[in-house]
Amino acid sequence: MFWSMLRSTRERYWGYYEPLHDALLAMVDDPAVVPRDTTHGGVEDKFREFRFLDRSTLGALWQRWFSQERFLLEREDEAADMEAYLRFLVDSAPFRPVFKFTRATFRVGWLRQKFPDAYIVQLSRKPRDIWTSMWRQDTESSALFIPHSEAMVRDIGLELPGDPYLGFHALMLLADELCQEVVDDRWEYDEAVTGLDMWSTRHLIEPGLLETIPSIAVRSDSIGATGPHDDDWYDDQEQVVRSIVGDSVKQFVKSRNREPRAS
Repeated sequence: MFWSMLRSTRERYWGYYEPLHDALLAMVDDPAVVPRDTTHGGVEDKFREFRFLDRSTLGALWQRWFSQERFLLEREDEAADMEAYLRFLVDSAPFRPVFKFTRATFRVGWLRQKFPDAYIVQLSRKPRDIWTSMWRQDTESSALFIPHSEAMVRDIGLELPGDPYLGFHALMLLADELCQEVVDDRWEYDEAVTGLDMWSTRHLIEPGLLETIPSIAVRSDSIGATGPHDDDWYDDQEQVVRSIVGDSVKQFVKSRNREPRAS
């Protein structure tokens, strides 16, 4: 939704959608394989901008690890191949590029170091609502499918004993902690969809990102969607997370990663 607000002004912004996606090249090559998502209305051909790029250069610079490991990158970390890839996208954009990528959250310090002039925005939503949106019931196994968050949990070192929600909630706390240090603004989903005009004035028009309130469909029915558990259950789980990670998830991760791991 937020990405579409800027992308819709095509003479001003050039919108790259999920440039670190693990299936990016396949979806660029064949629009037919892009999954249909009815929850994101009004977005046609999300990967259109990538098809204007030199395909050979795109294929050479994009690396699979971008989507599968090293999700936590800090200011001093080196990732020359990711930097080269993102600079290629920036330099290839005919207008100001807008990146929407979920795999950048824990790399935000590195991004600020490498792209000091970028306007970085944290997109925020209630963790319980995000968790609910990631649930889907398989008709045969009734299993929980949260592969991306689980991969991040394992890679960063936030596996906590108990329900998978514990690790996920720890991720959300870490995201807030890391982003608070470097972002230019924080856009709250609930605030935007319940008062788009006022929100747009404060976060889009006053900072000079847009001149008028965007005309775009918003979905307030996804706020507080019924999830797999009640509020008391979430309260208990979130308290458990706090009791384990303490006041700083970042410091908890650093201390855990200094400990020797079983081979």
